[in-house]
Amino acid sequence: MAKYKKKLEEDIRCPLEYGLTIFGGKWKSRIICVLSAKEKLRYSGLRKECRSSMLKYTEQKIFTQEQVQKLFLSVNWISGNYPERLYKALMHSSTVLTVWDDEKLVGLARVLDDTEMLAQVHYVLVHPDYQGKGIAGQMIEYIKEKYKNFLYIEGMPEDKKNVPFYVKHGFSVMENGAAIQICNLDKN
Repeated sequence: MAKYKKKLEEDIRCPLEYGLTIFGGKWKSRIICVLSAKEKLRYSGLRKECRSSMLKYTEQKIFTQEQVQKLFLSVNWISGNYPERLYKALMHSSTVLTVWDDEKLVGLARVLDDTEMLAQVHYVLVHPDYQGKGIAGQMIEYIKEKYKNFLYIEGMPEDKKNVPFYVKHGFSVMENGAAIQICNLDKN
């Protein structure tokens, strides 16, 4: 401890300033933003927050047909096998929220709405390499905020194992509701 005492006495900076000298370049502004919002974080939490703050969320429909197809196929969704139809459907949807890691499309949420009463969250998907990082939750929270004045925000998860995710974000299971569908995949 004695050999470190002298260095500590000479280096009287605030902990944030000292920490920023350790990190380089592009991370400094992100660290300041994250710490100003969160106040206290462990290093692992800071790293996660900085990484997620590098992702870009946008409603601009700047994706290509190929980017969309690649994302849908990454999660084994059959829609990816119909790239022209998928792209056209997304371009004509009420809201398409996309998440980008530089030029890579890593997340997408689609909402169909009637402009006043009902917003239907049609799907939320995140590339497998980016799952578990809170991206889907951030997309849902964005959608909830955007449609907060609608009478209903509904969703229909195709897989029952995803229901707890939606419940965690404020949705409730319709007690007497049931999903209904006509599937025309074999006709196309």
